[in-house]
Amino acid sequence: MRVRPRVISLRSQRSFRVIEKAFRAWQERKGFRLLHFSVMGNHVHLVVEAKSASTLARAAQGISIRIAKGLNAIMGSRGSVFAGRYFNRVLTTTRQVRTLLAYVLNNARHHELVENVADDWVDEFSSAHAFDGWTKPVRTNAQAPPPVVEGESWLMKRWRDSGGSIAPDFVPGRGDVVDHPAAA
Repeated sequence: MRVRPRVISLRSQRSFRVIEKAFRAWQERKGFRLLHFSVMGNHVHLVVEAKSASTLARAAQGISIRIAKGLNAIMGSRGSVFAGRYFNRVLTTTRQVRTLLAYVLNNARHHELVENVADDWVDEFSSAHAFDGWTKPVRTNAQAPPPVVEGESWLMKRWRDSGGSIAPDFVPGRGDVVDHPAAA
């Protein structure tokens, strides 16, 4: 979900509090489950389970509206915050889920939003500190547990079958390989 250029950075503490509040309201509701997320400066990645396309659409709309109202209040403005419709992709294999988790949870490394961080650091603007699939214990500056729930689908329960745990220092986009020596 990408925001318009006029919108302030989503990675400020004020913006993130608005986003977290919207996620808490929608983390589990009527066939929708928010499993993981990462917040970048101008976009948000969500990993969700939804019982249908219409359930997903309603949840995306509800989350977007809550975030837009909150960010507009912070900015003292009105109008649309998100630039167009969200993009979604239905995953069908455990490999796709593993790749997605590695990408979303390490997205700050991909966008080079952090420098000189330890190999066990995970982004506080994500749900990475609640993820139980790392190859080793992780550290974060996050202040509270993220507003996510555990996945119920067989894909979310079995993603490790396609390559094992994920290294917290994996950098998405540097080659297509998600495997890490410690994950073997």
